[in-house]
Amino acid sequence: MFSNENQVTLSVLIVLKWVYEMKVIVGLGNPGPQFENTRHNVGFMVIDRLASNLKMNSFERKWNGMVAVKSLNGENIFLVKPTTYMNLSGKCVKTIINNILVDFQDILIVLDDVELPLGTIRIRRCGSSGGHKGLQSIIEECGTENIPRLRIGIGKSIGDFELAEYVLSPFESNEREVIEIVIDRVVDAVLCWYFEGIDSAMSKFNRSFLLNLEENVKDKEEKNER
Repeated sequence: MFSNENQVTLSVLIVLKWVYEMKVIVGLGNPGPQFENTRHNVGFMVIDRLASNLKMNSFERKWNGMVAVKSLNGENIFLVKPTTYMNLSGKCVKTIINNILVDFQDILIVLDDVELPLGTIRIRRCGSSGGHKGLQSIIEECGTENIPRLRIGIGKSIGDFELAEYVLSPFESNEREVIEIVIDRVVDAVLCWYFEGIDSAMSKFNRSFLLNLEENVKDKEEKNER
């Protein structure tokens, strides 16, 4: 049984949850300038692009992360970059859940995936970590795999790179142009998830955009040659 004090607290939280619906987008990465343009930080890149597009440039350090919040379409949208380093990302997500009483299905984790080709977006409602240590930390801390996630393909290493060395290395110049366009598509996908739901987002964005990207790059090169 709850004490009277706990019952009041729980009631207040339930009322706040009913009045202030919310969604949380968590981009995974590592804090610090040395990691800014690395493959493993593509989740941070998406959060920064979302913040810029939505004019949410005021981040506050709390809940083991950098957090920005804004009312959008009658809901509060939270943009989060964990400051725990990648392998402890779950500590940030668990702290957020404990503080704002958000449902698992109202959280979207944005992360890199070496198993997906560069230019590919994959949205799933739930599932295993697929070996991604940041996502695995979230699953372990929250005790569930039922958390939506959006994976961004960064491609496998070509050459003798170890996995850790590869994901912590910056994108090559030819990849950078591709990933910039992909980030724009990911922002569209995140907003689709926010406004229309995960089924719509999966239907519209679960695909490889590389062919279209190559055509865009080719068009730009042809225009520059004229």
